[in-house]
This record gives sequence, C-alpha cells and structure tokens, in this order.
Amino acid sequence: MLYASTKTKNLYGADHEVIVVIKPLDEVPGWDPDAPPPSTYLVPDDVEIGWVLDTSNGTFAPPPDPPPAPDPPPPDPLDGFAVELYLDSAVGGELSEDYSELNLVLGQQVIVTGYVADRHGQIVPLDASPLRLPLLQADIYGQPLPHAQPSMAAATISAGEVTATWTPEFTGIYAITQEGINVRLPDGHRIKFGGLLLYVLPPANNPTPPAS
Repeated sequence: MLYASTKTKNLYGADHEVIVVIKPLDEVPGWDPDAPPPSTYLVPDDVEIGWVLDTSNGTFAPPPDPPPAPDPPPPDPLDGFAVELYLDSAVGGELSEDYSELNLVLGQQVIVTGYVADRHGQIVPLDASPLRLPLLQADIYGQPLPHAQPSMAAATISAGEVTATWTPEFTGIYAITQEGINVRLPDGHRIKFGGLLLYVLPPANNPTPPAS
C-alpha cells in the first residue's frame, strides 16, 4: 500500500487536491491509519504524482483535461482603419471590373466615384471637402516611384459618397495608394483602400511621337 501527500491546486479554474508525494507506507514513520497527518491519504499502487483527489468519494484520478481553447475572434475587416474606401464608377475613363485599374486619355477629365463604409459594408455618412488626393507616378509593375513629383486630384466626401476629379497632363502610369491617402490623416481617421492604378494614354487621333 502507498500513501500520498497532497496540496490544493487550481486546475483550469477549479480547486483540486493534487498528489505531490507518493511513498510506500513502510517509509512513513509512525503512520497511524486512525490519525494520519493532514492532507495524507492511503492510495492504490497505480496512482501517479499529479493525480487529483475526488473529495466526494476519496478516489484519485488523472488530472482533468484542459478546456478547449476558445475560438479566436474573427479578423477585423478594417484592420484598425476607421473606414474603407470602395470605388464604383468612373466618368471619362474605363474602370476595370475589380475597380483596381483605370484607363483614361491625356487631357480628358475623369470623375471617379465611390463611398466609405464600416466593417459591415454600410456607408458611413462622413463629410470632408475639399480633399487633395495624391496620384503617384508608378513603374510598369504599378509600384509608386519614390522620388517622383505627385499629381493632385480634387476630391470630396459628402454623406459618405466620394467624388474625385482629375485631368491628366502627361501620359504614363499613376497610382493612388492607401499610404498616399493616409499620409496626413491622424490615427483614428485613416482609410483602408486597396489602391488604384491609372493608365494615361495619348488620344487615339494624336498619338505621342516616338522619342528621338
């Protein structure tokens, strides 16, 4: 027969008597089964250190399994931004089906519209006018050129509806980026945006002559 010494331990939010020492009974000096030391118990031979005591019936068993981990919270669609900007149409230019690219013609005004929405996709009735929207020159991969002088588009937000107007003065590739939109906005007012590439083409009847 063995004896066990226990201590109270909190396991997964509940207190249990947990075995901390197991010894053969003949190694316990002066063991008196009628007056055992506090928190000591006679136990079967198959118990192991760390098992817990069920005080309701005096039996020992392996510690309980940990509760299942809680499901992680769903990701925030806004990822810390105040609102997200969505585009929906362009007048004077051709917007791609996924709203990520815009073809337009040199010297022709384009008006791009969209809206700002919360994490549930509902329009947020913000008002901001006028705004200056930087268009950065980009390379053939759509990456903004770091030292190029940006062009500026005039933009407004009225009751959450966004309107931006621009007349390109040079052919080339331009990018409206999330970073460019937010460069001067304070925390708590920053706008999430997937980005827009603008391809400014020469007029069909007046192509740009090749460089000499």
